Amino acid sequence: MEFRQQIIESNIIRTKDESLQNIDIITGERYEDKAKIKIKTSSNVNSDLIDQFVEFMKKIRMEEIFLYMDKKIRKYKDKFSFYYKYHIEKVTINNLNDFRQFGYIKIVYKECVGEVLYKEIPIFYKDHNEDILLRLDVEIDNIIRVLRKKTKKIGEVEWNDQIVVFSQQATGYFIHEVVGHLLEEDVYEYSKNYIHDIMVPNLTVVDDIRGYGSMFGLNNIDDNGVEIRPLNLIKNGKVVNTISLQNNTNGVARRTNYSQKLLPRMRCTFVEPTSKMTKSDFIRKFNNVVYVDNIFSGFCSYIDGQFSIAGNGTYIQDGMKMFFISNLLISSKIQDYLNNIIDIGNDLAIFATECSKMGHVVRVGIGGPSICFENVSVKGEAYQYGTRYL
Repeated sequence: MEFRQQIIESNIIRTKDESLQNIDIITGERYEDKAKIKIKTSSNVNSDLIDQFVEFMKKIRMEEIFLYMDKKIRKYKDKFSFYYKYHIEKVTINNLNDFRQFGYIKIVYKECVGEVLYKEIPIFYKDHNEDILLRLDVEIDNIIRVLRKKTKKIGEVEWNDQIVVFSQQATGYFIHEVVGHLLEEDVYEYSKNYIHDIMVPNLTVVDDIRGYGSMFGLNNIDDNGVEIRPLNLIKNGKVVNTISLQNNTNGVARRTNYSQKLLPRMRCTFVEPTSKMTKSDFIRKFNNVVYVDNIFSGFCSYIDGQFSIAGNGTYIQDGMKMFFISNLLISSKIQDYLNNIIDIGNDLAIFATECSKMGHVVRVGIGGPSICFENVSVKGEAYQYGTRYL
């Protein structure tokens, strides 16, 4: 196999009134013939790739966007940071060409009740300055709205046998970290001993980029030249496929760049909608609910399926927001936790993020509808809300 890659990537970090910008150009070739591998770094960049990159940077006027954001967050300026990335790439695999791109701005608010709040908005090649500003407005307003409502700390909290509702982002992160990785070929050899114990009739998990590839930089083929196609992982609660290089007919071979070997990786993994419910319906249905808004980190042992996820959320009683939950922690075994699903909603949403595995970082999609669980143990730190009404 002959793998050629050309990447141009712009990264900007904005803190307070300062911007640090870096433009990286990565070009090289990789030749593989059975066990023989040859890697060669190149300095050649396609002129069309450069022209498209320059055209996009001029069109969105990033410095104007940062100045606008500075004005909008002036009251909280010391706490906010912004991370911008635009990635454009051309790949040639044997005689196949593929053009890929993605972009995003990550909004980060640090030291928010001892943790970090962040939101990420996608940027597309067709965007103009005004499109990006409109999305930023919404997300910054959402963060500031949360900050204004929190008041004093109540203390440590813990629930057992609790009703828990996951947001779409929380569903996506959970399914990616706790389910998806266990179905990747190099881990599945261990996890297959227990992941087949899942018995959730209405749970279907797919890995499919259709309509979402431009959010995380995938297009027509994977990094082995295989056409990217949908892959059903779990169908009606049963594992039906794994993410495998040995039987790669769906395009699951990925690498960070030409210098690294292929790995079986997820593309865009999400839960399919089932019922007609939304997160609001789930919250109204029960008197006491822990709503998990964001999951920031997660880990699952491929040996026994024990997992932990951390994030933040809200405790809601009789339709009223009682307090914000910081450093929210849920730990369980995947077999037990998935079997506690009450219902899966219909409010599907897809997000993009980075995924690191064995030092290889790739861009992935995560998502799903809201999910309602029962009999969950939750820990965290509680803060009073200034306004309790939903």
